[in-house]
Amino acid sequence: EQFFTFRQIEFLFGTDPDAIILVINEFDEIDYLQRTINFIESSIDTTVIACVMSPVNNTITSNNKLKHISKLIKKPVFEYVTQFKFLYKTIIEYFGGA
Repeated sequence: EQFFTFRQIEFLFGTDPDAIILVINEFDEIDYLQRTINFIESSIDTTVIACVMSPVNNTITSNNKLKHISKLIKKPVFEYVTQFKFLYKTIIEYFGGA
């Protein structure tokens, strides 16, 4: 992936995470998100379990937009400020919790 710096790739290889929560921007294109997720999951033995949308200008993203992006990239997408409890639930479920 041409947009990853060596520092980011080295971090991924060095930490060998069990799962990744990818922070995305509201303006990221779907193709870019899919390529990024595919690169991460194919480069190391891990799974992107969710994406968290970082707000631009501290605005809250609509649930419809989050659902639309989630459907296109086939990963849950959560809004940075308001949906932490849903993100925590996703993490716990991924690792086999209640």
